[in-house]
Amino acid sequence: MLVKMRDEVVEKAAHMVTIRKISKVEITVYGGDMQKEVYFVISALLRRYYIDINGNDITRFFIKKDSFCGSKALLKQELSKCCIEELDHCKVLVINGSHLKELIEANMYCMKAYIKFLKLGQGVRFDLEPYA
Repeated sequence: MLVKMRDEVVEKAAHMVTIRKISKVEITVYGGDMQKEVYFVISALLRRYYIDINGNDITRFFIKKDSFCGSKALLKQELSKCCIEELDHCKVLVINGSHLKELIEANMYCMKAYIKFLKLGQGVRFDLEPYA
């Protein structure tokens, strides 16, 4: 996917992103917590899962390298129903969810890129909550 961005948009976005190294089997988001960040996986593999009413650990999906990891709970400012776990030593780009939302809402180039990612399914995953 190629979306042309103006230099000032790229510059603004670059200042919002940090790189984080995460240890193997670390839990980044716990069910019941407010997810505040969106991740872009640079290396390794993440697992999104939840614990059902019987205490079973249910894997929803895996998030691989070059994929985004976010939740509609983040965008709706709701508590997360899933956990995110790193399955190996991991490196991710991190952006604060409210900063991402502001960038998307304020800039048509970011909005177009976001819509293309959603349409193309480029690893952008959002909870569908079938287990509610």
